[in-house]
Amino acid sequence: MMMSRSSLWARVVVVAALAGSALWFGWARFGSHTKPLLLAPMINVLDPCNDMLEPPAGIGNCNRLGGSAAPLTESTLSGLGPRIRPNGRFELGYTMQFPLFRLLKQQGSDWVVDLPVIKRMVDTLHEDDRRAVVCFFSTHFGVDAPIEPVLAGDVRNLAVSPAGPMRRDRFYEHDIYPCTFATTDDDLTRRRVQVIDAVVDEICRLPQRDGDKIRGVTLLGELHHPFPNFQGGMGCQEKYLVSDYSGASTAGLRAFLVTRFDSVASLNIALGSDYPSFAAVDPPSKEIRTQPLTRYTEHIDSYAHGTLPISGWLYAPTQQPAALRWIRLYRNGNFVDRVPVNLSRQDVHEAHPEFGTADVGWRFDLNFPAFARGIHRLDTILGDQPDRWVHLGTPYVSAMERNQATPIALPQKDLPPTVAPGQRCGGLSTSRWTRRRITSIRWYRCGISSGRLRS
Repeated sequence: MMMSRSSLWARVVVVAALAGSALWFGWARFGSHTKPLLLAPMINVLDPCNDMLEPPAGIGNCNRLGGSAAPLTESTLSGLGPRIRPNGRFELGYTMQFPLFRLLKQQGSDWVVDLPVIKRMVDTLHEDDRRAVVCFFSTHFGVDAPIEPVLAGDVRNLAVSPAGPMRRDRFYEHDIYPCTFATTDDDLTRRRVQVIDAVVDEICRLPQRDGDKIRGVTLLGELHHPFPNFQGGMGCQEKYLVSDYSGASTAGLRAFLVTRFDSVASLNIALGSDYPSFAAVDPPSKEIRTQPLTRYTEHIDSYAHGTLPISGWLYAPTQQPAALRWIRLYRNGNFVDRVPVNLSRQDVHEAHPEFGTADVGWRFDLNFPAFARGIHRLDTILGDQPDRWVHLGTPYVSAMERNQATPIALPQKDLPPTVAPGQRCGGLSTSRWTRRRITSIRWYRCGISSGRLRS
């Protein structure tokens, strides 16, 4: 008995990603469950078996040259422990990734599905008895497929930033293709559908017992706003340029506003704007610190939603290993809050293994929309020793007027008595921020002896 197409798609469930694994939440009640939780780490079944390469030594062999990856999958998973955990609550399966664009090959002037490779991949589901999650993968992360640069050569397939169509980028050793998801009327979508249809058809040829092994279908990571210089901070450290600003996205925004507000007058009241019509609304795309605005609502950056993360790290020797350190945050001399130093900072731990811990980080999200316009002074103080408070650093942030007038310093209150920090005391940073609006940032850092650490 073959598995029907409708039966396969009826099995699509919500799948979450955790540490590179897909988890299927398939129990009736966790305490007295009918089915165990499926742990399904991602397994690349295309390489090496289905590329006809020599399998790596020590992790099993393929059934035959160009055969399924079932032996490779099984030898890999068996090293992780028993299939069913002793308490019966967990079952170990796998997530089978179908890299869609790798499954296309050029034939003359066209691209066709590589059906023999798809058949060999699907055979893994037939030959391995474990339960599986199927992952259709064609995200912005490249898979070295010959068709990818071809698709990227057509701007209709690309996301658009305020500076225009985005181009291929890099994330360490991986190519990043800024695929659009603002519209499906493009060759990119047609090629995805072409491969998915072929894979689904082949899966549906399996006997029903093999189809029953499939516990979920996932499209993890398929929708993601790309950023220029992806590996340089994913939009956090560079000038704020994100997708998508295509015509389709702009039209979608305007259509949403029409349904959200009764009239353009209601929109203007909500935003404090002066749009003559919904057709005059463009997506926010400018940065108030560097670009003149026609309207205040044109501004956008990483913190336009209204909170500014202030974070850093601090290590101070103590005779109490479990002692919790506290950062006291002041704005213009006024106490704001006390922040615990208990977050993991692996970058600090790598630079300073002698600390013996990575739990030296702290973070506070400062809500700034109600701030007065002007230059605000932020002070951070190590405040867990009342008789010896240590002043760590002072960044400055500026909340700007709508007319982008140069902000002026605001009145300050006196800080509590403090002493200067010793070496290796910690680091402080604030991100550039916005919306009412943030401009200059003064950076403070101390105690870093090996390399520049992310703050």
